[in-house]
Amino acid sequence: MEIQIITTDESLSNQEIKKRLESLPEWDNSISLEIRREEQDTLRSLDPTVLAAVLAMTGTALGALMTGLLQIAQAKNKEKIVLVTKEGLRIEVEAVNAQKKIPELIKLLKSMEINILRI
Repeated sequence: MEIQIITTDESLSNQEIKKRLESLPEWDNSISLEIRREEQDTLRSLDPTVLAAVLAMTGTALGALMTGLLQIAQAKNKEKIVLVTKEGLRIEVEAVNAQKKIPELIKLLKSMEINILRI
């Protein structure tokens, strides 16, 4: 027969618990006593519900971040710079390539003697 005794007092050692039990007047000396302490896990396992909630929240946050980044990239590609001449000619240039194209367009328009009203 095996009897388990569970204590919450961490201050008592195994030997001290054994001595106190064996010193009781009711103690039967024919009983052999062995005291073992279970090793407690230093890392407690997470409740599966909490783990699922954390993973879902992380997935949602990453999805929102990726969507935001893609929208920023898409909006950046849609930006345009518009050149309008006095005659009403309208030239649109994508902002991504503007540094290379605008100086070339201005030179071309000046060679055609077309003045740019606004950019």
